[in-house]
Amino acid sequence: MTSATDGNVGTNGNLSTNGNPTTINGNLSTPRTGTGSCTSNNVTAWTQGTGHVTGSIIELPQPVNYPTPTIPADGTVSLVTNSSCPTMTGTGATCNKTSVMTITPTVANGTVELADLSLTGNKDLHLAAGTYNINTLKETGQTALVLDSVPVILNVTGTGGGTVLDLTGGSISNTTNNFDPSTFQIVYAGNGSISLKGGAAAVGLMYAPNASYSFGGNGDWYGSVIGASLTDMGGAAIHYDRRLKDKYYMAGPYMLNSFTWNKY
Repeated sequence: MTSATDGNVGTNGNLSTNGNPTTINGNLSTPRTGTGSCTSNNVTAWTQGTGHVTGSIIELPQPVNYPTPTIPADGTVSLVTNSSCPTMTGTGATCNKTSVMTITPTVANGTVELADLSLTGNKDLHLAAGTYNINTLKETGQTALVLDSVPVILNVTGTGGGTVLDLTGGSISNTTNNFDPSTFQIVYAGNGSISLKGGAAAVGLMYAPNASYSFGGNGDWYGSVIGASLTDMGGAAIHYDRRLKDKYYMAGPYMLNSFTWNKY
């Protein structure tokens, strides 16, 4: 069940809302002030355009800085879904190829080390519960990334930068646990780019505090997204799951609450 409340956004810079229209069903939190056109010498809190924020503009006393995650090393074996399963020695996984490609950790909820994952040729990739240390993941040709069991964690190294995660050529299917976004987590530490497309079962958490995001298509993303910048290419909707406020949060730096010149 979704409701048009608590869809809050935060930025250390400016929020620009344009489109048909762009609507934030919640509050805008930012250390910037004022509304109107934004320039390099005058960064406002909100450039309104045709969009609107249904809640309030909350002025933060200082920028919010998210810690950069530590990403384990990826493996050396690359996978292409329209090819045969490669030799999986040393990856911590087994590979089964019938009409689709299925990757399963060799132990329950174990760790798998792979290199580049390419979903091509209308062939899907199924993952079982576990932690996957990978270099890149890219979808083309109307493919699907399907979670057969959860939780699944993707640690992305993104060696070489550029686009390290591109899910615009297919879809994500995560319906195994009552649309709980904590069951699918993607973590990336670098400053490359991530391209996403929502869908009816695109459920997950994205934590890449230094990366630039773009959302394309008219789909939905259920969960949360943290990055350096985010661009909605038109029609995409991000639905924040309010369960995350209690289940998944992190302790950040101290933030100024009040100040006085009085001496006690």
